[in-house]
Amino acid sequence: MLALALPAEGQGVSIWLDATAAHTRPPAGIDGGEAGLYGIAAARLQLQSAGPAALQLDVDGGRGSADEPAGWLEAELAGDAARAWSHGAFALRASAFGLDYTEPFRFRAAGATLEPRVAFALGDVVLTAQGDVRRGSFRMDVDTGAAAVHRTGVLSVTGGSLAVARTVGPAVIELAGEGRHGALNGWFRGGTATLTIGGERTDVSVSVRAWDTPLGGEVGYGIDVQTRLAGALWGHAQVGRATMDPLYGTPGSFGASVGVSWRLSSGAPAPARPRPVVEIGETAGAGRRVRFRLHAPHAHRAAVSGDFTGWQPRPMRRVGADWQLELVVPVGYHHFGFLIDGRTWLVPSDAPGIERDGWGRENASFIVEK
Repeated sequence: MLALALPAEGQGVSIWLDATAAHTRPPAGIDGGEAGLYGIAAARLQLQSAGPAALQLDVDGGRGSADEPAGWLEAELAGDAARAWSHGAFALRASAFGLDYTEPFRFRAAGATLEPRVAFALGDVVLTAQGDVRRGSFRMDVDTGAAAVHRTGVLSVTGGSLAVARTVGPAVIELAGEGRHGALNGWFRGGTATLTIGGERTDVSVSVRAWDTPLGGEVGYGIDVQTRLAGALWGHAQVGRATMDPLYGTPGSFGASVGVSWRLSSGAPAPARPRPVVEIGETAGAGRRVRFRLHAPHAHRAAVSGDFTGWQPRPMRRVGADWQLELVVPVGYHHFGFLIDGRTWLVPSDAPGIERDGWGRENASFIVEK
């Protein structure tokens, strides 16, 4: 997989290499199918946005074994925009996608997706509503030997989900209900329960999904483990049963995969405008990776202190005239501030969600959603 993020003003880039081996079994009820073994080598060039919007291009591909020939290439160009307030956040993702499946038959598809999302925090509980609108088309070419068969059609999904997540110690429990009108000109409805436990080095996620499709009910499940092996090297393993895809109508099946990810390098060009105090990144364990940044050129020491640290100062690292620290912060609504030289409490004027704490001090605030 190649993920290419297009740099913009005030943005940084990190480079990852991935290697994964995957095994899948034929879907239930499919006679004559054989288990497949796939190898995937990937490279990711990721963008860490320093503003409310970001643009990213993802390209990935893979091949099957000699016993199970398969080959595919897919791409997605996406733009994300977000805005947060004291107890909530709104995000919008718009993307264009394409798929070219070359073996054992030719299947090509292209389309666009629009996903609005709004989240509200009530203490350590987060409510999230998300829409899902996808439109596109496909063409399938099959050579049976006796004749060539060509088929074209429309891809369409309309629906959304409503989820509630609660943080309990190092874990996040999420319950979600969803409904989508998609493939086979029918409704896909269901519910999902997910438990995510984050540790210092290892994150484990377990999920169960009850899914009602136009062809009947089914149950999916999965276990996902990610662990930091050493330095910039991460390992990941997944096992479970997928459910029917509402966009393509492909049936679910059992599968497992194991792989490693290696972060080669990262860099951040000097921004032409101030960089954000709080930058929320990718999912990690029971929350998300959050980067804190403070411009304090004359400080000798700086630390982050918030409810997610038990209000204990966590030392920051000096980067030029700035101070930085990246932490995994659990899902929920959080308060924080900065401690300068071990004695001065500071909340910059450009920090998000500044509030009085009732004790004569100000705190900044932000929301982390799953």
